[in-house]
Order: sequence, then structure tokens, then C-alpha cells
Amino acid sequence: MNTAYELIAETTRSGIVESRHFGAVVALHEDGSVAFSVGDPQVVVYPRSSMKPLQATAMVDAGLDLPPELLALVCASHDGRPEHLAAAREILRRAGLSETALGNVLDYPLDEVEHERAVREGKQRSACK
Repeated sequence: MNTAYELIAETTRSGIVESRHFGAVVALHEDGSVAFSVGDPQVVVYPRSSMKPLQATAMVDAGLDLPPELLALVCASHDGRPEHLAAAREILRRAGLSETALGNVLDYPLDEVEHERAVREGKQRSACK
């Protein structure tokens, strides 16, 4: 087992260990020094979409004002269905930005049906995906 991770939580049912969860946790002081850690505080992780709710919280704290249905998209991944694209474009419009501001690679939707439809209809790849 990777020694960068330690037992973080254990769940039991009827006195029997049902599952064990391993990970690395680090909390920092304001100056960036380690205040507390379990496991290797230097281990590299790729949190990807799991950070979106935290990023959304920071954006709301900084003044982002969106209706719940648009804020939901900020907190989640999407697969490029029409309602997702419309919401992403509405968020950008409200911020006075275009899709180029996303810095994403242009691509077709991840949703298989919408991907096939986009190709069949000759639609261009989008940064909103």
C-alpha cells in the first residue's frame, strides 16, 4: 500500500468493520505552514471536480450572484447536453465573457447522444462542452 496515505475513517456495522477509507489530509496555518496532517502532506493529488463546490463557495463569497439552477452548474461537472451548454453560456454572458475565457480545449459534448448529434448536424466543437 502507498505509505503516503493513512487510515482516515472506518465504518462498522454490528461490530464488524464494513469499510476503511485511506487518504492524506493537511490543514495549513495562514502563513502556509502545516498545522495538522495525516499521511504525507506533500503527496500530489488531482482533486478535479471535487473542488468545484469549494471554488463555487469562494466565488459566492467574492460576490458571484447566480440563480440556483446556474449555481448548480458551477458546483458540478456537465456532459454537454443542450441545457448544460445554455447554462454555461448564460453564466459567461452574465460575467461579460465569451467561451474563449474558459481556456478549455474545444471539443464535442461528452454525452454520447449529444456528441453524435453534434457531429451529425455539423456543429462546431465548443469550449463549454
